[in-house]
Amino acid sequence: METVDSLMLGFSVALRPDVLWYGFLGCLVGTLVGVLPGIGPLSGISILLPITFGLDATKAIVMLAGIYYGSQYGGSTTSILMRIPGEASSVMTCIDGYAMARNGRAGAALCIAAVGSWIAGTFGVVVLTAIAPPLAAFALRFGPPEYTALLVLGLIFLAYMSSTSLPAHPVDGRDRTAARHHRDRQSHRPTSAIPLISWSLATASASCRSPSGCSGSGKSSRRRAPLWSAK
Repeated sequence: METVDSLMLGFSVALRPDVLWYGFLGCLVGTLVGVLPGIGPLSGISILLPITFGLDATKAIVMLAGIYYGSQYGGSTTSILMRIPGEASSVMTCIDGYAMARNGRAGAALCIAAVGSWIAGTFGVVVLTAIAPPLAAFALRFGPPEYTALLVLGLIFLAYMSSTSLPAHPVDGRDRTAARHHRDRQSHRPTSAIPLISWSLATASASCRSPSGCSGSGKSSRRRAPLWSAK
């Protein structure tokens, strides 16, 4: 019941006309910031933070929240129209959005992005409001083993996603792996970093032991007699 009372109090403050105006202004400015490539929500908030110094706490926080949400959505505009993501979360929008724009459905893509952003943002806030207290209590029980497991899991996912061979299904994966190993055996050159260094050092030492020497010249490497030796 306490959560419902807090929500009612928050809505009564947030739905005031002056607060709504600053929220709309923040969303508008945030959308313009999100269109600029390389300037994400955090950078936009950091740059536009001085304009909230003359406001009270409620209006300043609402305006900064509007800048954040507007920046999150604004990146989809350049992703759809120009295939240039405005920020990191708009990278995947380039795949389908730009294809729709090339087919003459840029307006539909922008509308889908706007409606999807509103639905997902509203649903996320509602779910976060409901599960935030138990989730915070559960997170406070984390210790060093849990954090270590999370770090290892993140590194495993990063290594898996950054690998060059991502099989669509196991049979294709085995075929690709076998073909790659066959090419490696044919070229006698390793593909990973450490064996490649060892292979390079072994090749260099073998060339230095050859009659031509490390200099690479075709002349004989016989030792020259000293100048003072008898002729």
